[in-house]
Amino acid sequence: MFARRQFTPQRPRPVLFPRDYAAQFERWAGYRLHPHARRVVAFIERQRARRQPQRVIVSNDPASTDILRATLADYIRWRAAVVQPGDSFCVVGRSRADISRILPKRKLSVLPDPRWQPILVSSRTPDHCRGLNFRLALILDGDCFPHRGRALEQHWRAILPAIDLGPQSLLILCGTYRSRTRVNYFARLVRQARLPVLDLGLPPDESVRQSASAAVIQPPMVMMLHHPGRPPLPPPISPPRQAFLS
Repeated sequence: MFARRQFTPQRPRPVLFPRDYAAQFERWAGYRLHPHARRVVAFIERQRARRQPQRVIVSNDPASTDILRATLADYIRWRAAVVQPGDSFCVVGRSRADISRILPKRKLSVLPDPRWQPILVSSRTPDHCRGLNFRLALILDGDCFPHRGRALEQHWRAILPAIDLGPQSLLILCGTYRSRTRVNYFARLVRQARLPVLDLGLPPDESVRQSASAAVIQPPMVMMLHHPGRPPLPPPISPPRQAFLS
């Protein structure tokens, strides 16, 4: 009699080519992405694939500023319409007319809830987004805000508390970094590097810069009070005891 052949499952072959994180958005957008826009979208999608809060400060190239602004506006619209349908998003630009050119009504009308989802704010009205709840935020032209960037600081303080730390949250700050600028708030954020900074003027291997303390969350300080007539209380976390050998 013939012996029964034993089936041994084969392991899948490793993927040798790099993963194209921007392919899904590019298929939905219907146009080929600019190399700078592809790098930004791929960086954000890589964070989302790892279930991390998406945070990035983009230092764009002046030659591709208009293309990058239009692509990021389409990307946040794709997130609010396909990936997270129904979620509100905030877009901050230089003026309402500038935002209307990037996000016209015909593009906003295809959203699941076009009346309440988009929150469009100009650079001179930071109070329009204060106290609102949204998960997606896009700040364009961060280096061109009035009052030497102090308006950007007000927007930054109004938007950060509204975004949670969940894996579906998104915050993009886009602008042109100038090394000789000292007073601008956008240049200060790039130098501090508390969030990942993506410099499109550098090669892809050297474009991401982040400080060592950006990914470390310091634990809250615990204040323990003791009675004046009693000995002080031990610290919240006692040091390990050592064994004394005789």
